[in-house]
Amino acid sequence: QKTIDYLVDIGISTREELEDPSSPQYQAADWIANVDEYQIALPVEVDNGSDLIPHTPFTERYALAVFYYATFGNSWKYGLKFMEAVDHCEWFMDFITTSGSMVRMGVAQCETPSGFEDNLVHKLVMPNNGLAGSIPKEISFLHRLTHLVLPFNADLVGSSSLDGLHALTYLSDLELQYCGLTGQIPEFMGNLRALTNVGFGNNLLSGPLPSSFFGLTNLELLGLDDNALTGPIGPFGALTNLKSLYLEDNRFSGELTSDLFSDGWTNIVELDLSVNILDGPLPSNLFSVTTMEVLDIHGNNFVGPIPEITVPHDNLFFLALHENKLDWRIPETINNLVNLAHLDISKNNMEIPFPSTFPEMTTLRYLFTGDNPFEDHPIPEWVASMTNLRELSMKANRLTGTIPAFIGGLTRLQVLDLDRNSLTGPIPDEIGLLTGVDTLMLNRNLLTGTIPDTFSLMNDLDILLLDSNELTGTADVICQNANINLTQFVTDCGEPNPEISCTCCSVCCHDSNSTCNNFDWHVNLDPIWEYGFQRVVYSFSQNLLPPEDTP
Repeated sequence: QKTIDYLVDIGISTREELEDPSSPQYQAADWIANVDEYQIALPVEVDNGSDLIPHTPFTERYALAVFYYATFGNSWKYGLKFMEAVDHCEWFMDFITTSGSMVRMGVAQCETPSGFEDNLVHKLVMPNNGLAGSIPKEISFLHRLTHLVLPFNADLVGSSSLDGLHALTYLSDLELQYCGLTGQIPEFMGNLRALTNVGFGNNLLSGPLPSSFFGLTNLELLGLDDNALTGPIGPFGALTNLKSLYLEDNRFSGELTSDLFSDGWTNIVELDLSVNILDGPLPSNLFSVTTMEVLDIHGNNFVGPIPEITVPHDNLFFLALHENKLDWRIPETINNLVNLAHLDISKNNMEIPFPSTFPEMTTLRYLFTGDNPFEDHPIPEWVASMTNLRELSMKANRLTGTIPAFIGGLTRLQVLDLDRNSLTGPIPDEIGLLTGVDTLMLNRNLLTGTIPDTFSLMNDLDILLLDSNELTGTADVICQNANINLTQFVTDCGEPNPEISCTCCSVCCHDSNSTCNNFDWHVNLDPIWEYGFQRVVYSFSQNLLPPEDTP
């Protein structure tokens, strides 16, 4: 009873909660009073008239016990020594990552703050540990908590999980991405002025951000990606210390104004605003922030030209502009992006000619120009100079003429996409020199002849699309090669009267079947940059094309 009275008097839990046998509070209080062999003493006697001290090892141990029961600790992936009869600052386990570094999970750090006699919890770290339920409000009594890192716990749900954060004024690192959080970001978040890193990405948060949120001017990393958040983009300019801003896959709106880059995001390194409803022209100073390395604004409604790059920019290596309404041409000054590795302008309203400086862009590894209303033109000769390319997609670019032999010199290619053009003549033998290619799309052209014998060298092939051409002969060079194992292989081998004999095709098409393999097959290279975590996701959009889009 003394334990319950003490917990009620300091305000950490209510008496109703503590007397409900089904509640995490009851379970935690019963454990700390009757089960815990560590038997930490109450800070003061409730009946001695002394002032009660709320921030003590006892209250922290109780708060951690409530956290354990509220998040179904008995089902965690790793127990992390929680509820063992040792100091709760020892409730952790150390893990060695595949890279050889050590990661501590659980109560990852305790320290004795100035003016205190006891160790208090500073870091609570449990990524991908199978937490469920909700973060209890009692976590607010981890008064000196600086790091709350609980990402990748998909069953950690509900809007109430944020309620206990209101008193954590020392919190600098808050990571709750890839959980199941719902509702709106609460107004009190703006009071947590010590925050430098916030990760709320890949949750179910919705609505506008509170105005107080934009007072968090110490933020260096902000991840709100993959939610249903709304509101104007302009207020984010107040966060002038940002180095990483991830807002992709939301419903943010408005224009990118010049002051966002001249006065706001002057320290930005990674900026991902993709798949929102941003619009208007791109500001002329878009490339003025010399620290910027990643700029991803694809999937919006931007119009007008790509701004000129007036001075050399050494750091930008990733530029994704696809799926907008941009027009005119790639600027001649594109070569000022001297270390650019990724350029995607596909699915816009761009024009050619390509800039005369393009042959200087030898650092490019990924180039996507597909689905723009270009005029008829051959595969440009400057492609031959881009020997560092890993992926080249010129889908639906109105390419004409033959596939040049110099394509075989791009020996680092992994993806070659020339789908939906008007290329003619035979497939050159030199394509067989692309032994690292895993995806080759030559479908929906006017190619003739046979499948070259040199295809036998392409042992890494996974996807090979040759349908909707005028190719003849057999596919034996593929089908009889035990070293080639394709997941998708499509030719015009359909009955009646197959144009190609194929014994290993996954799909056989025929000219009379206009819906056969009538997919977009849009190559989508989608790096995930947030929170210092980089991985590359390769996928293909296989949405059916409308019949009028089929050549």
